[in-house]
Amino acid sequence: DSSAFALPGDKEFNLKICSWNVAGLRAWLKKDGLKLLHLEEPDIFCLQETKCSNEQLPEEVTRIAGYHPYWLCMPGGYAGVAIYSKIMPIHVEYGIKNEEFDDVGRMITAEYE
Repeated sequence: DSSAFALPGDKEFNLKICSWNVAGLRAWLKKDGLKLLHLEEPDIFCLQETKCSNEQLPEEVTRIAGYHPYWLCMPGGYAGVAIYSKIMPIHVEYGIKNEEFDDVGRMITAEYE
């Protein structure tokens, strides 16, 4: 029921961004986490702490209709982040160009016009 997430009717929004630290993507899916995406229909949806490698990505999250997916998964299922975007970014960068931090999969930057 989306009424639980209702926003004031007198305001217009032109961009909706949602972010969620899922503390494990596969467990989040079992708890029906994708429901938020369908209820809120954000333009940009960010996930943190996905805790799965590319090989462990559940099929239902690899392609979600209407969204461009960007994943940074680490071997061994450590950390991990993702961005789903209805809007095609003009540039996507993985990491912050610092090996000490980039080896743990904690940052994706998407640039928009």
